[in-house]
Amino acid sequence: MRYLSLLVFVLAFNGLNAQNGTISPYSFIGLGELQPSKTIEEIMMGGIGVAYSDGIQVGFSNPATYSSMQLTSFSVGAVNKNLFVTEGDTKSNGSISAVSYLSMGIPLGGKAGMIVGLMPQSNVGYSLVSTTLDDEGTAVFSDLYRGSGATNRVFFGLGYEIFKGFSLGAEAEYVFGNIEHSILNQQRNVQYGTRYFTDSNVNGWRGKLGVMYQKEFKEQNYLSFGARATMSAEAKFTGEQYFYPVNLQVSEEIPVGDAPATEVDGVISYPVFLSVGLGYGKKNKWYAEFDYTHNGAPEQSGSAFQDADRFGYKDTQRVALGGSYTPKYNSINSYWARATYRMGFNYEQAGVLIDGNNNGQLSDITTFGMAFGVGLPLRSPGSKINLGIDFGRKGNPENGLIEENYVNIRLGVSLLDKWFIKRKIN
Repeated sequence: MRYLSLLVFVLAFNGLNAQNGTISPYSFIGLGELQPSKTIEEIMMGGIGVAYSDGIQVGFSNPATYSSMQLTSFSVGAVNKNLFVTEGDTKSNGSISAVSYLSMGIPLGGKAGMIVGLMPQSNVGYSLVSTTLDDEGTAVFSDLYRGSGATNRVFFGLGYEIFKGFSLGAEAEYVFGNIEHSILNQQRNVQYGTRYFTDSNVNGWRGKLGVMYQKEFKEQNYLSFGARATMSAEAKFTGEQYFYPVNLQVSEEIPVGDAPATEVDGVISYPVFLSVGLGYGKKNKWYAEFDYTHNGAPEQSGSAFQDADRFGYKDTQRVALGGSYTPKYNSINSYWARATYRMGFNYEQAGVLIDGNNNGQLSDITTFGMAFGVGLPLRSPGSKINLGIDFGRKGNPENGLIEENYVNIRLGVSLLDKWFIKRKIN
């Protein structure tokens, strides 16, 4: 089990660093499409997890939950994203697969635990066309917008149980990556087009603090409360930009003349994020939780950002409701009775405003999603293969926005074992 864990870790690490994890048109904004800082188990419960801790499965929602780890755990997740895009009468679709995360958690005695991991923070991957037509419906101007790249986060967290049922936790993360944006402008009856291109490196630090309290009642029922604060931070952009004519009358684009580079920079400032969760359940049987998240509006400045007048930011509001059910975790006769079944819902006002109708009016981007999943037990106690599907809609076409309908198929593996045992000599 240990050697298998290390092998999967290495393969997943290489895959995560070489991937592009989105095809969403909305990824042209800021850092791109932000990825959920959740395990597959949490996503399959609608994205809850601030108050969830069962001592076996590790979650990423609240560092205070790390205190309950009983076994060394290795977790890796992957996703296949299927996107169906509608803009007016135009429809398109695509799919992409990517590694979601990899992490290792280690218990530290009976009251503490630590975790280290790597996962995507954001992804950029879009191709958009804007065309101006004359009275006869012939293209006069056209702009092709393209972007690619990603940022990843390396994180390290600690949790400690101060007294029975009450835990505190802290986590530090470093965000790094590279993002590219380009615009190709073409005009009718003009031989040369123009290309604008930016290449930016991104980095920044951020910290999280968490608290969790669990109160046990009779018959193994318990009430759980959790809260997490993500500290204010900055993501800094540094890089170069290029602006040059290109020959489009040949089979491939050829720059005309020199393309001198100029430096660009920028900063996205994020305020404090707050999440709270309240859950109730019965150990090894069932659990339900409600989470609420409020994120303040970020601010951006610098020459690394273009078309800032077409979008803006506001506070993010997110609610999630979900839970899990295990028929009989220690069943001898039925494998499926030992499996864990999960389900959840979420609704989010994404905190991004876009001028979809090009009339100066900015509109909200909202998302509604549902998720279902199952955790299939492996021979090693606590280890599971997690399968799930989540789907939903993003964007409101009535406001001139692009509508995205998504279906994500997820796979995760959680391997648990006792890696650190003090040898006894009789």
